[in-house]
Amino acid sequence: MTLALSPLNKPVEILQNPINSDAKRRLETLGIIVGRRVLPVGESAGSLILKVGDSKIALNKSTAMQIKVKL
Repeated sequence: MTLALSPLNKPVEILQNPINSDAKRRLETLGIIVGRRVLPVGESAGSLILKVGDSKIALNKSTAMQIKVKL
């Protein structure tokens, strides 16, 4: 399943980041790394809001569609 399709308020584990190295590096800087658990908490204006550690970040849906996760 992709991050964009994951249910809200249920923790998911990152399985795979985008293949594009620039996007992958940027996501890793934000804390979205393979093996990490994140919590999708909401949607706003075409973005997915995630709780990553103690922070909340917003990702656009097209990026979230490229990130593979499992419940």
